[in-house]
Amino acid sequence: VGPNAADKDTRLVLLSFMASFCGPCKKELPYLQKLHETYGAKGLRVVLVSIDDKEEGQKLIDELIEKNKVTFPVLKDRFQLVARRWLGTQFPLPSVFLVKPDGTIATVHRGYSEEASTLLDKEVQAAIK
Repeated sequence: VGPNAADKDTRLVLLSFMASFCGPCKKELPYLQKLHETYGAKGLRVVLVSIDDKEEGQKLIDELIEKNKVTFPVLKDRFQLVARRWLGTQFPLPSVFLVKPDGTIATVHRGYSEEASTLLDKEVQAAIK
């Protein structure tokens, strides 16, 4: 996204931060995959950022990716450089950012619940129309 975007078909980026020790993050993962499958061809780009800094946590993330058949990009932010920029010094997980094509943040969601999932789906639909 932004003025120098490489993918001109992107209408919205969903950026989610998670960790292997976060139960709600694990619940959110299949939902993110569903959003990717449903809206990817319409311009939604889902990106997951794992903030696990230990090798064991990174292995668990790999297992979760395989188990949930994740097909969107997953970044490993081992030193939490990206996380600190987006989340600050506290890491409320999961944290989801919807980023518009101009690079501005449309909305931020902290935590995971069924209600938040429904709201997120509606926000994605509205943004990619």
